Amino acid sequence: MTEEKIILASESARRIKMLNWVTHNFIAIAAAINETPRSDETPTAYCKRVSLEKSLQIARHAESEGAWILSGDTIVFLDGQIIGKPENSAHATQLLQLLSGKEHRVATAITLCRRLNSKYQIWQAVAETRVLMNKLSERMIQEYVKSGDAMGKAGAYAIQNSEFNLAASIDGCYACVMGMPLCHCGLLFEHAGSPFLEDPAYACRAHISYNCTIDTRSMLKQTSVEFSKS
Repeated sequence: MTEEKIILASESARRIKMLNWVTHNFIAIAAAINETPRSDETPTAYCKRVSLEKSLQIARHAESEGAWILSGDTIVFLDGQIIGKPENSAHATQLLQLLSGKEHRVATAITLCRRLNSKYQIWQAVAETRVLMNKLSERMIQEYVKSGDAMGKAGAYAIQNSEFNLAASIDGCYACVMGMPLCHCGLLFEHAGSPFLEDPAYACRAHISYNCTIDTRSMLKQTSVEFSKS
């Protein structure tokens, strides 16, 4: 990748850690936006819009001119209904009880944005993964919620937590469930003409113990990817 400025529109420790797997050439700035879903939005449309709004908010800053702005938004949804982040421990317990023993979906929208001479270039990708949750006992739910790991996470869980066996199986991108599908990020940077020096697929496999079956070369057929300039 070139030495051009990259801004990750997030202060999520998880996203910062994962992006560091492929590049250290970035700074992280939190984007503060209204993340309330609209009444007519599908889950995928919602996470695409929120991801885009995060990027645009940072891109509008004067010091962001010419920088690559990368943002992401992850949602969990069950039967078409968005399962948000828990508001408190009691809410986290309710969300885990709802997901227990059920298959749900996790979508992460990634946006790459650049502002040059008051014009915005925008690239977006959406990864979607099916997750089958184990049947969780009340004791496990209470212990997990007590650990604090449920807070701040869509669906009130982190799939990578090795201390709790939450997921029975997943079908799709594991990194999507973690909140930063690196192959999709790499695809956007590649299409924008500034590819990562580190192979995102290799970096992902080096850090995640999961037999990923996604063929990055055929990713356009497996995920929603949009490239646009405005």
